[in-house]
Amino acid sequence: MVVLGGGDTAMDCNRTSIRQNAKSVTCAYRRDEANMPGSRREVANAKEEGVQFLWNRQPVEIVGNGKVEGVKLVTTQLGAPDARGRRTPEAVPGSEKIIPAERVIIAFRFRPNPQPWFAELGINIDQGGRMVAKGYAHPFQTPNPKVFAGGDMVWCAVPTWSSLPCMKAARRQKVFSNAWAYKPQCLAGEILKILLILRNPVNPVDCPNDQT
Repeated sequence: MVVLGGGDTAMDCNRTSIRQNAKSVTCAYRRDEANMPGSRREVANAKEEGVQFLWNRQPVEIVGNGKVEGVKLVTTQLGAPDARGRRTPEAVPGSEKIIPAERVIIAFRFRPNPQPWFAELGINIDQGGRMVAKGYAHPFQTPNPKVFAGGDMVWCAVPTWSSLPCMKAARRQKVFSNAWAYKPQCLAGEILKILLILRNPVNPVDCPNDQT
């Protein structure tokens, strides 16, 4: 399992993955440890539980042939401060490296992250980039009957528990076989944050460069 991000959501994903018996969990964050936004206590607890951290690593691409096989990362160095006063990560040329992964969780930002393949699957988004998941046959269902959505991907920044009804609705329709083997996609916000890319992704996708 590879978790991308450095905030509290990423820490939740790291520690939950350990509890779900992931063989290994690696967390990649684009700044150094001193500049990550996540709780210091959560980071320390994640380390104690076996999570491996890769600092100054920015995701470039999720790679694989028909399924997730790895994540391409680029090494970063901190440059000049941005408008918020935080030093901006800058990619080091020629430092790209692919680390193996069977599953990837994108765990950053509260803003929606619509993907190019949404249109291919008939998934509608509103003017704010959030998925439209109401008015169809089942709660939280999108125009594609195999895609359910909830949490931040449908609403604004909301608590973790707001994603659970989406997953429960999908389970009731027998869309998913078990918690770690979704064959369709469930875009469920916060708890697994924005996007789940598991063993059988619809399509490998590029990662945005603007994570927290």
